Amino acid sequence: MSNTEPSTLLFDSEEIIKKAILCGYSLTAHELKRSKEQIVQLEQDLSTLQVALANCKSSLGIRKALVAPIRHLSEDILVLIFKFSTRTAQFIQENAAPLVLMHVCHHWRTIAMSTPPLFININFDPTTRLNPNYLMPLWIHLSGRQKLDVKLDFDNRTIRRLVEHPDINFWDSLTNSLSRVSKLCLRGIYSPRCFKVLLGWFRTESMKLDVLQEVTLELAKEPLMNAPWEWNALHGLILAKNLVMYRVTSEGGIPPAFPGALLKVVKLNPENLKRWTSDYVSLETAVESLSLLPALEHCELFGLVPALAQPAFPLWLNTEAITMPLLRFLQLDWLYDGENTGFNAMGHFFGLLKIPSLICLSLSCGQNQPDQISGEAISIFISRDMATSLRHLSLNNIVIKPIDITNILNALRNLEVLEIVSGNISDGILHLLVRKGYDEACPRLEKLALTGKVGYSLDKLLSFIYSRLRKEDLPLTKSAKRMMGRIPRPDEVYIKAVTFVGPKFRKPHHTIALEDLASKIEIISLEGCRKG
Repeated sequence: MSNTEPSTLLFDSEEIIKKAILCGYSLTAHELKRSKEQIVQLEQDLSTLQVALANCKSSLGIRKALVAPIRHLSEDILVLIFKFSTRTAQFIQENAAPLVLMHVCHHWRTIAMSTPPLFININFDPTTRLNPNYLMPLWIHLSGRQKLDVKLDFDNRTIRRLVEHPDINFWDSLTNSLSRVSKLCLRGIYSPRCFKVLLGWFRTESMKLDVLQEVTLELAKEPLMNAPWEWNALHGLILAKNLVMYRVTSEGGIPPAFPGALLKVVKLNPENLKRWTSDYVSLETAVESLSLLPALEHCELFGLVPALAQPAFPLWLNTEAITMPLLRFLQLDWLYDGENTGFNAMGHFFGLLKIPSLICLSLSCGQNQPDQISGEAISIFISRDMATSLRHLSLNNIVIKPIDITNILNALRNLEVLEIVSGNISDGILHLLVRKGYDEACPRLEKLALTGKVGYSLDKLLSFIYSRLRKEDLPLTKSAKRMMGRIPRPDEVYIKAVTFVGPKFRKPHHTIALEDLASKIEIISLEGCRKG
Protein backbone atom coordinates (compact mmCIF):
# COMPACT_ATOMS: atom_id res chain seq x y z
CA MET A 1 0.00 0.00 0.00
CA SER A 2 1.45 3.38 -1.16
CA ASN A 3 2.05 6.13 1.36
CA THR A 4 1.61 8.90 -1.40
CA GLU A 5 -1.39 11.09 -0.95
CA PRO A 6 -4.07 10.99 -3.67
CA SER A 7 -3.93 14.73 -4.33
CA THR A 8 -0.21 14.58 -5.09
CA LEU A 9 -0.72 11.77 -7.61
CA LEU A 10 -3.52 13.69 -9.36
CA PHE A 11 -1.36 16.78 -9.62
CA ASP A 12 1.51 14.86 -11.18
CA SER A 13 -0.85 13.29 -13.74
CA GLU A 14 -2.17 16.69 -14.88
CA GLU A 15 1.38 17.98 -15.35
CA ILE A 16 2.23 15.00 -17.47
CA ILE A 17 -0.84 15.53 -19.64
CA LYS A 18 -0.08 19.23 -20.10
CA LYS A 19 3.49 18.47 -21.10
CA ALA A 20 2.24 15.90 -23.63
CA ILE A 21 -0.25 18.37 -25.10
CA LEU A 22 2.35 21.13 -25.36
CA CYS A 23 4.79 18.77 -26.99
CA GLY A 24 2.15 17.63 -29.52
CA TYR A 25 1.15 21.25 -30.24
CA SER A 26 4.76 22.17 -30.91
CA LEU A 27 5.19 19.26 -33.26
CA THR A 28 1.92 20.07 -35.07
CA ALA A 29 2.80 23.73 -35.45
CA HIS A 30 6.19 22.78 -36.82
CA GLU A 31 4.55 20.36 -39.26
CA LEU A 32 2.03 23.03 -40.34
CA LYS A 33 4.81 25.53 -40.97
CA ARG A 34 6.75 23.02 -42.98
CA SER A 35 3.62 22.13 -44.98
CA LYS A 36 2.96 25.80 -45.78
CA GLU A 37 6.54 26.20 -46.92
CA GLN A 38 6.17 23.15 -49.13
CA ILE A 39 2.90 24.51 -50.56
CA VAL A 40 4.56 27.84 -51.35
CA GLN A 41 7.43 26.02 -53.01
CA LEU A 42 5.04 23.79 -54.97
CA GLU A 43 3.01 26.80 -56.07
CA GLN A 44 6.20 28.46 -57.30
CA ASP A 45 7.14 25.27 -59.12
CA LEU A 46 3.61 25.02 -60.57
CA SER A 47 3.74 28.62 -61.76
CA THR A 48 7.12 27.97 -63.34
CA LEU A 49 5.77 24.85 -65.02
CA GLN A 50 2.68 26.71 -66.26
CA VAL A 51 4.86 29.42 -67.79
CA ALA A 52 7.01 26.76 -69.38
CA LEU A 53 3.87 24.99 -70.66
CA ALA A 54 2.51 28.22 -72.15
CA ASN A 55 5.86 28.89 -73.81
CA CYS A 56 5.90 25.36 -75.19
CA LYS A 57 2.36 25.74 -76.54
CA SER A 58 3.17 29.08 -78.10
CA SER A 59 6.37 27.74 -79.61
CA LEU A 60 4.53 24.64 -80.79
CA GLY A 61 1.77 26.76 -82.31
CA ILE A 62 4.29 28.88 -84.20
CA ARG A 63 6.13 25.80 -85.49
CA LYS A 64 2.83 24.14 -86.30
CA ALA A 65 1.70 27.18 -88.25
CA LEU A 66 5.00 27.26 -90.12
CA VAL A 67 4.49 23.68 -91.32
CA ALA A 68 0.70 24.00 -91.87
CA PRO A 69 -0.52 22.85 -95.29
CA ILE A 70 -1.79 26.35 -96.15
CA ARG A 71 1.83 27.60 -95.91
CA HIS A 72 2.67 25.38 -98.85
CA LEU A 73 -0.08 26.82 -101.06
CA SER A 74 1.10 28.99 -103.88
CA GLU A 75 0.04 32.61 -104.10
CA ASP A 76 -2.14 31.79 -107.09
CA ILE A 77 -4.21 29.32 -105.05
CA LEU A 78 -4.47 31.78 -102.15
CA VAL A 79 -5.73 34.42 -104.58
CA LEU A 80 -8.43 32.02 -105.79
CA ILE A 81 -9.47 31.33 -102.18
CA PHE A 82 -9.54 35.06 -101.41
CA LYS A 83 -11.71 35.74 -104.47
CA PHE A 84 -14.12 33.00 -103.48
CA SER A 85 -14.43 34.43 -99.94
CA THR A 86 -15.45 37.84 -101.29
CA ARG A 87 -18.37 36.44 -103.31
CA THR A 88 -20.58 36.22 -100.22
CA ALA A 89 -19.56 39.59 -98.77
CA GLN A 90 -22.49 41.95 -99.31
CA PHE A 91 -20.97 44.96 -97.57
CA ILE A 92 -17.59 46.38 -96.70
CA GLN A 93 -17.34 45.19 -93.09
CA GLU A 94 -14.66 44.71 -90.46
CA ASN A 95 -15.42 41.00 -90.04
CA ALA A 96 -15.78 40.15 -93.74
CA ALA A 97 -13.43 39.73 -96.66
CA PRO A 98 -11.28 41.38 -97.78
CA LEU A 99 -10.65 43.38 -94.58
CA VAL A 100 -10.55 40.27 -92.40
CA LEU A 101 -7.97 38.70 -94.72
CA MET A 102 -5.70 41.70 -94.39
CA HIS A 103 -5.52 41.27 -90.60
CA VAL A 104 -4.23 37.67 -90.58
CA CYS A 105 -0.56 38.26 -91.33
CA HIS A 106 1.79 40.42 -93.35
CA HIS A 107 2.02 37.81 -96.11
CA TRP A 108 -1.76 37.61 -96.55
CA ARG A 109 -2.11 41.38 -96.37
CA THR A 110 0.48 41.78 -99.14
CA ILE A 111 -1.29 39.24 -101.35
CA ALA A 112 -4.74 40.75 -100.69
CA MET A 113 -3.67 44.31 -101.41
CA SER A 114 -2.05 43.20 -104.67
CA THR A 115 -5.23 41.42 -105.85
CA PRO A 116 -7.51 44.07 -107.46
CA PRO A 117 -10.59 41.78 -107.92
CA LEU A 118 -11.01 41.72 -104.13
CA PHE A 119 -11.91 45.41 -104.14
CA ILE A 120 -14.36 45.67 -107.03
CA ASN A 121 -17.49 45.66 -104.81
CA ILE A 122 -18.17 49.03 -103.19
CA ASN A 123 -21.14 48.83 -100.83
CA PHE A 124 -20.95 50.32 -97.34
CA ASP A 125 -22.74 48.62 -94.46
CA PRO A 126 -25.14 51.11 -92.79
CA THR A 127 -24.15 49.81 -89.34
CA THR A 128 -20.38 49.82 -89.83
CA ARG A 129 -18.06 52.13 -87.93
CA LEU A 130 -15.66 52.27 -90.85
CA ASN A 131 -15.03 55.67 -92.40
CA PRO A 132 -16.22 55.81 -96.06
CA ASN A 133 -14.15 58.96 -96.61
CA TYR A 134 -11.03 56.85 -96.17
CA LEU A 135 -12.23 53.53 -97.59
CA MET A 136 -13.68 54.84 -100.88
CA PRO A 137 -10.36 56.23 -102.26
CA LEU A 138 -8.50 53.18 -100.87
CA TRP A 139 -10.88 50.67 -102.46
CA ILE A 140 -10.79 52.43 -105.81
CA HIS A 141 -7.00 52.61 -105.72
CA LEU A 142 -6.60 48.92 -104.83
CA SER A 143 -9.11 47.84 -107.50
CA GLY A 144 -6.60 48.82 -110.18
CA ARG A 145 -8.27 48.82 -113.59
CA GLN A 146 -10.94 46.24 -112.74
CA LYS A 147 -14.61 46.83 -113.51
CA LEU A 148 -16.46 48.09 -110.43
CA ASP A 149 -19.78 47.11 -108.84
CA VAL A 150 -20.96 50.23 -106.97
CA LYS A 151 -23.96 50.31 -104.63
CA LEU A 152 -24.80 53.54 -102.81
CA ASP A 153 -27.66 53.58 -100.30
CA PHE A 154 -28.72 57.17 -99.65
CA ASP A 155 -30.82 55.96 -96.72
CA ASN A 156 -27.48 55.34 -95.05
CA ARG A 157 -26.94 58.30 -92.72
CA THR A 158 -23.24 58.49 -93.51
CA ILE A 159 -23.80 58.55 -97.27
CA ARG A 160 -26.64 61.05 -96.97
CA ARG A 161 -24.44 63.32 -94.84
CA LEU A 162 -21.82 63.16 -97.59
CA VAL A 163 -24.52 64.25 -100.07
CA GLU A 164 -25.65 67.23 -98.01
CA HIS A 165 -22.08 68.18 -97.07
CA PRO A 166 -19.99 66.85 -99.99
CA ASP A 167 -16.50 65.59 -99.31
CA ILE A 168 -14.22 66.24 -102.30
CA ASN A 169 -12.00 63.18 -101.76
CA PHE A 170 -14.98 60.84 -101.47
CA TRP A 171 -16.97 61.97 -104.51
CA ASP A 172 -14.05 62.87 -106.77
CA SER A 173 -12.48 59.45 -106.31
CA LEU A 174 -15.78 57.82 -107.32
CA THR A 175 -16.62 60.24 -110.15
CA ASN A 176 -13.18 59.81 -111.69
CA SER A 177 -13.59 56.02 -111.70
CA LEU A 178 -17.13 55.89 -113.15
CA SER A 179 -15.66 54.89 -116.51
CA ARG A 180 -14.83 51.53 -114.89
CA VAL A 181 -18.26 50.94 -113.29
CA SER A 182 -20.09 47.98 -114.86
CA LYS A 183 -22.90 47.76 -112.25
CA LEU A 184 -24.39 50.86 -110.64
CA CYS A 185 -27.09 50.72 -107.96
CA LEU A 186 -28.45 53.88 -106.33
CA ARG A 187 -30.97 53.21 -103.55
CA GLY A 188 -33.01 55.74 -101.59
CA ILE A 189 -32.79 58.53 -104.18
CA TYR A 190 -34.46 61.45 -102.41
CA SER A 191 -33.18 64.46 -104.35
CA PRO A 192 -31.39 65.43 -107.60
CA ARG A 193 -28.36 66.04 -105.40
CA CYS A 194 -27.83 62.26 -105.39
CA PHE A 195 -26.96 62.47 -109.10
CA LYS A 196 -25.15 65.78 -108.87
CA VAL A 197 -22.59 64.67 -106.29
CA LEU A 198 -22.00 61.40 -108.14
CA LEU A 199 -21.67 62.76 -111.68
CA GLY A 200 -20.21 66.17 -110.89
CA TRP A 201 -21.89 69.44 -110.01
CA PHE A 202 -20.91 71.38 -113.13
CA ARG A 203 -21.53 68.70 -115.75
CA THR A 204 -23.44 70.05 -118.76
CA GLU A 205 -23.13 67.05 -121.08
CA SER A 206 -23.80 63.34 -120.77
CA MET A 207 -21.20 61.26 -118.99
CA LYS A 208 -20.12 58.42 -121.26
CA LEU A 209 -20.01 55.15 -119.37
CA ASP A 210 -19.16 52.60 -122.03
CA VAL A 211 -18.47 49.80 -119.53
CA LEU A 212 -21.78 50.23 -117.69
CA GLN A 213 -24.03 47.18 -118.20
CA GLU A 214 -26.46 47.17 -115.27
CA VAL A 215 -28.22 50.14 -113.64
CA THR A 216 -30.64 50.05 -110.69
CA LEU A 217 -32.31 53.29 -109.56
CA GLU A 218 -34.61 53.12 -106.55
CA LEU A 219 -36.53 56.12 -105.25
CA ALA A 220 -36.68 56.73 -101.52
CA LYS A 221 -39.87 55.99 -99.64
CA GLU A 222 -40.24 59.68 -98.82
CA PRO A 223 -38.38 61.84 -101.36
CA LEU A 224 -38.12 65.55 -100.83
CA MET A 225 -41.20 66.68 -102.73
CA ASN A 226 -40.31 70.30 -102.09
CA ALA A 227 -36.90 69.92 -103.69
CA PRO A 228 -36.54 71.27 -107.24
CA TRP A 229 -36.74 68.03 -109.21
CA GLU A 230 -35.42 69.35 -112.52
CA TRP A 231 -36.09 66.24 -114.57
CA ASN A 232 -35.24 67.87 -117.88
CA ALA A 233 -31.76 68.62 -116.61
CA LEU A 234 -31.33 64.96 -115.62
CA HIS A 235 -32.48 63.48 -118.94
CA GLY A 236 -29.64 61.69 -120.70
CA LEU A 237 -27.25 62.44 -117.84
CA ILE A 238 -25.73 58.97 -118.17
CA LEU A 239 -24.81 57.75 -121.64
CA ALA A 240 -24.51 53.96 -121.52
CA LYS A 241 -24.56 52.50 -125.01
CA ASN A 242 -23.72 48.97 -123.78
CA LEU A 243 -26.37 48.83 -121.05
CA VAL A 244 -27.94 45.36 -120.74
CA MET A 245 -30.16 45.68 -117.64
CA TYR A 246 -32.12 48.74 -116.45
CA ARG A 247 -34.16 48.64 -113.26
CA VAL A 248 -36.17 51.59 -111.90
CA THR A 249 -38.16 50.93 -108.73
CA SER A 250 -39.56 52.70 -105.70
CA GLU A 251 -40.63 51.78 -102.19
CA GLY A 252 -44.25 52.78 -102.81
CA GLY A 253 -46.36 55.91 -102.60
CA ILE A 254 -44.40 57.69 -105.31
CA PRO A 255 -46.11 59.84 -107.96
CA PRO A 256 -46.01 58.05 -111.35
CA ALA A 257 -44.07 60.92 -112.92
CA PHE A 258 -41.03 60.18 -110.76
CA PRO A 259 -40.19 56.64 -111.97
CA GLY A 260 -41.20 57.56 -115.52
CA ALA A 261 -38.76 60.46 -115.47
CA LEU A 262 -36.03 58.32 -113.92
CA LEU A 263 -36.22 56.06 -116.97
CA LYS A 264 -34.86 58.94 -119.04
CA VAL A 265 -31.87 59.65 -116.79
CA VAL A 266 -29.93 56.97 -118.65
CA LYS A 267 -29.53 57.33 -122.39
CA LEU A 268 -28.97 53.87 -123.81
CA ASN A 269 -28.72 51.92 -127.01
CA PRO A 270 -32.10 50.14 -127.41
CA GLU A 271 -30.46 47.43 -129.51
CA ASN A 272 -28.44 46.22 -126.50
CA LEU A 273 -30.90 46.36 -123.58
CA LYS A 274 -32.01 42.86 -122.56
CA ARG A 275 -33.59 43.33 -119.12
CA TRP A 276 -35.99 46.08 -118.00
CA THR A 277 -37.73 46.39 -114.65
CA SER A 278 -39.79 49.38 -113.53
CA ASP A 279 -42.46 50.45 -111.01
CA TYR A 280 -45.46 52.76 -111.46
CA VAL A 281 -45.08 53.23 -115.19
CA SER A 282 -47.87 54.78 -117.23
CA LEU A 283 -49.23 52.77 -120.14
CA GLU A 284 -48.06 55.53 -122.47
CA THR A 285 -44.49 55.17 -121.20
CA ALA A 286 -44.69 51.38 -121.36
CA VAL A 287 -45.89 51.42 -124.97
CA GLU A 288 -43.29 54.01 -125.97
CA SER A 289 -40.43 52.13 -124.28
CA LEU A 290 -41.36 48.62 -125.45
CA SER A 291 -41.65 49.78 -129.05
CA LEU A 292 -38.02 50.95 -128.86
CA LEU A 293 -36.55 47.80 -127.27
CA PRO A 294 -36.45 45.06 -129.92
CA ALA A 295 -33.69 43.08 -128.16
CA LEU A 296 -35.52 42.84 -124.81
CA GLU A 297 -35.41 39.35 -123.25
CA HIS A 298 -36.71 39.97 -119.71
CA CYS A 299 -39.33 42.57 -118.75
CA GLU A 300 -41.02 43.29 -115.41
CA LEU A 301 -43.48 46.19 -115.11
CA PHE A 302 -45.21 46.68 -111.76
CA GLY A 303 -48.02 49.06 -110.90
CA LEU A 304 -49.01 50.03 -114.41
CA VAL A 305 -51.10 53.16 -113.91
CA PRO A 306 -54.85 52.80 -114.62
CA ALA A 307 -55.59 54.07 -118.07
CA LEU A 308 -58.72 55.85 -116.85
CA ALA A 309 -56.53 58.40 -115.08
CA GLN A 310 -54.46 59.22 -118.16
CA PRO A 311 -55.48 61.99 -120.55
CA ALA A 312 -53.04 61.00 -123.30
CA PHE A 313 -54.62 57.78 -124.60
CA PRO A 314 -54.77 58.88 -128.22
CA LEU A 315 -50.97 59.13 -128.24
CA TRP A 316 -50.58 55.37 -128.06
CA LEU A 317 -53.95 53.92 -129.16
CA ASN A 318 -52.90 54.24 -132.81
CA THR A 319 -49.46 52.75 -132.19
CA GLU A 320 -48.49 49.93 -134.52
CA ALA A 321 -48.13 46.41 -133.15
CA ILE A 322 -45.13 45.98 -130.85
CA THR A 323 -43.18 42.88 -131.88
CA MET A 324 -40.58 41.54 -129.46
CA PRO A 325 -39.10 38.40 -131.02
CA LEU A 326 -36.48 37.81 -128.30
CA LEU A 327 -38.63 38.34 -125.18
CA ARG A 328 -38.64 35.22 -122.97
CA PHE A 329 -39.97 36.50 -119.62
CA LEU A 330 -42.80 39.00 -119.13
CA GLN A 331 -44.36 40.03 -115.80
CA LEU A 332 -47.08 42.68 -115.75
CA ASP A 333 -48.84 44.04 -112.68
CA TRP A 334 -51.48 46.73 -113.16
CA LEU A 335 -53.98 48.73 -111.14
CA TYR A 336 -57.73 48.40 -111.70
CA ASP A 337 -60.29 50.67 -110.05
CA GLY A 338 -63.21 48.28 -110.51
CA GLU A 339 -65.21 50.54 -112.83
CA ASN A 340 -66.23 49.52 -116.31
CA THR A 341 -66.45 52.70 -118.37
CA GLY A 342 -66.56 50.94 -121.71
CA PHE A 343 -62.85 51.55 -122.39
CA ASN A 344 -60.52 48.64 -121.69
CA ALA A 345 -57.04 50.14 -121.55
CA MET A 346 -55.25 46.89 -120.64
CA GLY A 347 -57.18 45.11 -123.37
CA HIS A 348 -55.87 47.59 -125.95
CA PHE A 349 -52.39 47.23 -124.47
CA PHE A 350 -52.43 43.43 -124.84
CA GLY A 351 -53.74 43.86 -128.36
CA LEU A 352 -50.57 45.75 -129.32
CA LEU A 353 -48.14 43.09 -128.06
CA LYS A 354 -46.83 40.33 -130.32
CA ILE A 355 -44.43 37.99 -128.52
CA PRO A 356 -43.93 34.75 -130.46
CA SER A 357 -41.17 33.23 -128.30
CA LEU A 358 -42.37 33.97 -124.76
CA ILE A 359 -41.59 31.21 -122.23
CA CYS A 360 -42.81 32.64 -118.92
CA LEU A 361 -45.83 34.95 -118.52
CA SER A 362 -47.08 36.38 -115.22
CA LEU A 363 -50.14 38.66 -115.18
CA SER A 364 -51.49 40.23 -112.00
CA CYS A 365 -54.04 42.85 -111.00
CA GLY A 366 -52.63 44.60 -107.96
CA GLN A 367 -55.88 45.92 -106.47
CA ASN A 368 -58.13 44.11 -103.99
CA GLN A 369 -60.88 43.97 -106.58
CA PRO A 370 -60.11 41.63 -109.51
CA ASP A 371 -59.89 42.79 -113.11
CA GLN A 372 -63.14 41.69 -114.73
CA ILE A 373 -62.81 43.27 -118.19
CA SER A 374 -59.43 42.17 -119.56
CA GLY A 375 -60.02 38.41 -119.68
CA GLU A 376 -61.00 38.20 -123.36
CA ALA A 377 -58.03 40.32 -124.48
CA ILE A 378 -55.68 38.17 -122.40
CA SER A 379 -57.14 35.01 -123.96
CA ILE A 380 -56.56 36.34 -127.48
CA PHE A 381 -53.08 37.60 -126.53
CA ILE A 382 -51.99 34.18 -125.22
CA SER A 383 -53.69 31.96 -127.79
CA ARG A 384 -52.60 34.01 -130.79
CA ASP A 385 -48.84 34.31 -130.31
CA MET A 386 -47.48 31.87 -127.74
CA ALA A 387 -49.40 28.62 -128.15
CA THR A 388 -46.25 26.55 -128.70
CA SER A 389 -43.62 28.57 -126.78
CA LEU A 390 -45.21 29.28 -123.38
CA ARG A 391 -44.03 27.02 -120.53
CA HIS A 392 -45.08 28.94 -117.40
CA LEU A 393 -48.36 30.84 -116.96
CA SER A 394 -49.42 32.72 -113.81
CA LEU A 395 -52.74 34.59 -113.50
CA ASN A 396 -53.45 36.55 -110.33
CA ASN A 397 -56.70 38.33 -109.43
CA ILE A 398 -58.05 38.28 -112.98
CA VAL A 399 -61.56 37.06 -113.83
CA ILE A 400 -61.58 35.17 -117.13
CA LYS A 401 -64.77 33.75 -118.63
CA PRO A 402 -65.00 29.94 -118.98
CA ILE A 403 -64.89 30.14 -122.77
CA ASP A 404 -61.72 32.25 -122.64
CA ILE A 405 -59.93 30.03 -120.13
CA THR A 406 -60.90 27.06 -122.29
CA ASN A 407 -59.30 28.68 -125.33
CA ILE A 408 -56.14 29.44 -123.34
CA LEU A 409 -55.68 25.93 -121.93
CA ASN A 410 -56.49 24.21 -125.20
CA ALA A 411 -53.97 26.37 -127.04
CA LEU A 412 -51.03 25.83 -124.64
CA ARG A 413 -49.82 22.39 -125.70
CA ASN A 414 -46.37 22.79 -124.12
CA LEU A 415 -47.37 24.44 -120.83
CA GLU A 416 -45.48 22.95 -117.85
CA VAL A 417 -46.49 25.21 -114.93
CA LEU A 418 -49.94 26.73 -114.36
CA GLU A 419 -50.65 29.07 -111.43
CA ILE A 420 -54.07 30.64 -110.89
CA VAL A 421 -54.54 32.86 -107.84
CA SER A 422 -58.07 33.98 -107.02
CA GLY A 423 -60.02 34.99 -110.12
CA ASN A 424 -62.56 32.35 -111.11
CA ILE A 425 -61.26 28.85 -110.42
CA SER A 426 -63.94 26.25 -111.09
CA ASP A 427 -64.50 22.58 -111.88
CA GLY A 428 -64.48 23.52 -115.56
CA ILE A 429 -60.73 24.20 -115.46
CA LEU A 430 -60.02 20.83 -113.85
CA HIS A 431 -62.35 19.06 -116.27
CA LEU A 432 -60.28 20.38 -119.16
CA LEU A 433 -57.07 19.16 -117.55
CA VAL A 434 -58.25 15.60 -116.77
CA ARG A 435 -56.27 13.31 -119.06
CA LYS A 436 -58.61 11.35 -121.27
CA GLY A 437 -56.47 10.51 -124.25
CA TYR A 438 -54.96 12.65 -126.98
CA ASP A 439 -57.27 15.64 -126.64
CA GLU A 440 -56.71 16.86 -123.06
CA ALA A 441 -55.58 20.42 -122.45
CA CYS A 442 -51.96 21.14 -121.48
CA PRO A 443 -50.65 17.58 -122.02
CA ARG A 444 -47.16 18.45 -120.71
CA LEU A 445 -48.34 20.03 -117.45
CA GLU A 446 -46.05 19.16 -114.50
CA LYS A 447 -47.05 21.66 -111.80
CA LEU A 448 -50.46 23.07 -110.96
CA ALA A 449 -51.21 25.71 -108.29
CA LEU A 450 -54.77 26.83 -107.54
CA THR A 451 -54.97 29.26 -104.62
CA GLY A 452 -57.27 31.97 -103.35
CA LYS A 453 -61.04 31.64 -103.18
CA VAL A 454 -62.02 28.61 -105.22
CA GLY A 455 -65.14 27.00 -106.57
CA TYR A 456 -63.98 23.49 -107.42
CA SER A 457 -64.49 20.20 -105.61
CA LEU A 458 -61.82 17.95 -104.19
CA ASP A 459 -63.30 15.03 -106.11
CA LYS A 460 -62.63 16.83 -109.38
CA LEU A 461 -59.11 17.76 -108.25
CA LEU A 462 -58.38 14.12 -107.31
CA SER A 463 -59.69 12.98 -110.68
CA PHE A 464 -57.26 15.37 -112.36
CA ILE A 465 -54.31 14.11 -110.27
CA TYR A 466 -55.18 10.44 -110.79
CA SER A 467 -55.38 10.96 -114.55
CA ARG A 468 -51.89 12.47 -114.58
CA LEU A 469 -50.14 9.87 -112.39
CA ARG A 470 -48.02 6.99 -113.56
CA LYS A 471 -49.91 3.72 -113.71
CA GLU A 472 -47.75 2.15 -111.00
CA ASP A 473 -48.47 5.08 -108.66
CA LEU A 474 -52.25 4.85 -108.86
CA PRO A 475 -53.94 3.85 -105.58
CA LEU A 476 -56.46 1.01 -105.70
CA THR A 477 -59.55 3.19 -105.45
CA LYS A 478 -62.61 3.05 -107.65
CA SER A 479 -61.85 6.38 -109.31
CA ALA A 480 -58.24 5.33 -109.88
CA LYS A 481 -59.22 1.99 -111.36
CA ARG A 482 -61.26 3.79 -113.99
CA MET A 483 -58.08 5.61 -115.05
CA MET A 484 -56.12 2.36 -115.44
CA GLY A 485 -58.05 1.47 -118.58
CA ARG A 486 -56.47 4.38 -120.45
CA ILE A 487 -53.35 3.40 -122.42
CA PRO A 488 -50.54 5.90 -121.73
CA ARG A 489 -48.61 7.45 -124.62
CA PRO A 490 -44.83 6.89 -124.88
CA ASP A 491 -44.04 10.61 -124.54
CA GLU A 492 -46.52 11.24 -121.73
CA VAL A 493 -45.59 13.79 -119.06
CA TYR A 494 -46.75 13.15 -115.49
CA ILE A 495 -47.74 15.57 -112.77
CA LYS A 496 -45.02 16.36 -110.22
CA ALA A 497 -46.49 19.02 -107.89
CA VAL A 498 -49.93 20.31 -106.95
CA THR A 499 -50.75 23.24 -104.66
CA PHE A 500 -54.41 23.85 -103.88
CA VAL A 501 -56.91 25.30 -101.43
CA GLY A 502 -59.57 22.86 -100.34
CA PRO A 503 -62.63 23.04 -98.13
CA LYS A 504 -61.99 23.26 -94.42
CA PHE A 505 -63.87 20.03 -93.72
CA ARG A 506 -63.02 17.05 -95.91
CA LYS A 507 -64.65 13.70 -96.36
CA PRO A 508 -62.72 10.68 -95.05
CA HIS A 509 -61.80 9.39 -98.52
CA HIS A 510 -60.33 12.81 -99.38
CA THR A 511 -57.91 12.60 -96.46
CA ILE A 512 -56.90 9.04 -97.30
CA ALA A 513 -56.31 9.87 -100.95
CA LEU A 514 -54.28 13.00 -100.20
CA GLU A 515 -52.08 11.18 -97.69
CA ASP A 516 -51.36 8.51 -100.27
CA LEU A 517 -50.60 11.07 -102.97
CA ALA A 518 -48.17 12.92 -100.69
CA SER A 519 -45.80 9.95 -100.94
CA LYS A 520 -45.80 10.08 -104.75
CA ILE A 521 -45.84 13.77 -105.71
CA GLU A 522 -45.25 17.14 -104.06
CA ILE A 523 -48.69 18.15 -102.82
CA ILE A 524 -49.41 21.22 -100.69
CA SER A 525 -52.84 21.84 -99.21
CA LEU A 526 -53.74 25.35 -98.05
CA GLU A 527 -56.72 25.38 -95.70
CA GLY A 528 -59.23 28.02 -94.71
CA CYS A 529 -61.07 29.03 -97.89
CA ARG A 530 -64.71 28.50 -98.60
CA LYS A 531 -65.96 25.11 -99.63
CA GLY A 532 -66.30 24.53 -103.36
